[in-house]
Amino acid sequence: MGILSLLLNDVSKKIICTETGAAPLFNDRETASKQVNRLTIADCPPSDSNPREMSTAGPTSTVDPKAVYNALWSHPTQGMYVLEVLEEGADFRFIDFNQACKDNSSIPVEEIQGQQLSKSFSPEVVRLYLPRYTQCVQTRRILCFEEKLPLENSLAHWSLTVYPLIDRSDKVTQLLVTAIDITHRKQLESLTESRQILQQVIDTVPAAIFWKDTDSRYLGCNINFAKIAGFEDVNDLVGKNDYVMVWKKEESDFFRECDRRVMDSDQSALNINETQLQPGGREAWQRTSKIPLHNSEGVVNGMLGVIEDITDWKEIQDKQSRLLAILEATPDIIGITDACGYHRYLNQAGQHMFNTSSEQVKFLHLADLAPPDIAEMLISEALPTAREKGIWSGESTIRNCHGQNIPVSHVIISHKSEEGLTERFSSMMRDISKRKIA
Repeated sequence: MGILSLLLNDVSKKIICTETGAAPLFNDRETASKQVNRLTIADCPPSDSNPREMSTAGPTSTVDPKAVYNALWSHPTQGMYVLEVLEEGADFRFIDFNQACKDNSSIPVEEIQGQQLSKSFSPEVVRLYLPRYTQCVQTRRILCFEEKLPLENSLAHWSLTVYPLIDRSDKVTQLLVTAIDITHRKQLESLTESRQILQQVIDTVPAAIFWKDTDSRYLGCNINFAKIAGFEDVNDLVGKNDYVMVWKKEESDFFRECDRRVMDSDQSALNINETQLQPGGREAWQRTSKIPLHNSEGVVNGMLGVIEDITDWKEIQDKQSRLLAILEATPDIIGITDACGYHRYLNQAGQHMFNTSSEQVKFLHLADLAPPDIAEMLISEALPTAREKGIWSGESTIRNCHGQNIPVSHVIISHKSEEGLTERFSSMMRDISKRKIA
């Protein structure tokens, strides 16, 4: 484009001739019928008294404008076409197209050759291009711009450079337009932008996300995964494998084994609980899901991983497990009921006392465990007191599966929601028969 600009700036100030030297560079009637007078310069007046010289390491040489124009017009990928200026730029006529333009155009150029711009395209397209061409005529300057051409089911993007061609009367009579299809570049730019947006989205997700190729090399991740892997930038992981991360070798072996199993079987592995060494020596519990990825032909070409840090949940679960073990081992009767007094949990001592199972517990009301008078007291006094004050304690009586009444010390605690409403009660009963006898 640099040589073309120099030549056109020089030559367009002069008369551009055909081989006869009597007509403009392109004659629309001849071109439409014979497609002659292509982009050639013959018998053209020189741009100055001496040919343009190009300095080289060897002897001085000159530029042959005709040869340059012929080479450019014959370029296999550089599309070019020529417009005739009508009514000083009110409209334009398509005179000729080089072969590259014919081969690469998204529209059949033969259909518009010899036709006016205003009659060749829809008003929408004419409004895009006509002002540009008119501007070039009026300013007599080279104009560069990018524009899109609406097609039936898509958009074509073009980068165009418009050169004014000036005749002997010093009028712009024709325009030479070079056109480069930049649709693919625009699609790549759009894809890049989409990827940036996607990266922003996955960076806001609380989970750690990563994806790998079939060799378990990292292709990308979100910022949460980068941090637990010991990196500050997501791009630092690209191309690396698990053995250069902060985790232990046996962890890396296990991760890659899972990767291989997912990709070889083309089956997802969901909710895998595993430990992972993290920066600072912290060992975290994580719940990982791995999903195979496919190319356009359905062939597995990688995998996606989503990691949720469940360390806090795991610690709570462990505490609950230890507490449950204590509750199950104690000889005291421990029960948990809903806000209405129906059991949701009864420990082993309680199940043995009332000859019930964990599945049958939900049908037992707190009052079902006591004689009628005590049951009435629990419903009318103990539960309302616990609901109001948070706790009730006293002595009551329970009736075991053999019909025996057993005195117990009894504590009922109310558990409330954030809104202050009772959600459940927990009760603890201890056999005080021996103390009563004493």
